[in-house]
Amino acid sequence: MPEKKKPVGVCDLCGSKILPAQWLTSKGHPRLYCSLECKQTANSRAGNPKRVAAIRRRIASGQWKNPRSALSPEELHALQSSAARKGRLREVAEKRWRNPALSEAARRKLSCPRKHTGALHRAIEKLRCGSISELMDEEATAYREYRRQLRQKKSAPK
Repeated sequence: MPEKKKPVGVCDLCGSKILPAQWLTSKGHPRLYCSLECKQTANSRAGNPKRVAAIRRRIASGQWKNPRSALSPEELHALQSSAARKGRLREVAEKRWRNPALSEAARRKLSCPRKHTGALHRAIEKLRCGSISELMDEEATAYREYRRQLRQKKSAPK
């Protein structure tokens, strides 16, 4: 890792001053660049290519195994679910999350009245997740009549 040549608070690359408030990011990590003017990569991670090369050698020789390959599908699913949840919560906290129902197309669709009502609507909603055997008699009858009408419309000459 290269040593700092100029005093602390002066960029080694462009020579501009770096305010103490700019030395670290808001999370306490070193900045990816030395000063805000030059934005050149020069920080404590400068020796990273050597570390990456060593890791690649370990992978090629078979000394390193991916820890995820040892997880069962259930553990992997739980890990991915928790990561997705944390990401969504982070988006909400940073006020970056946008409700997909707020798009213009979704608003148009949501503003339209339902096409079906009553027993037929309940039947269609239940059939999204189940089978026709789970419908009550009234719902099944309404659904069969609806399907019969659709078939008649298709077969009718135009």
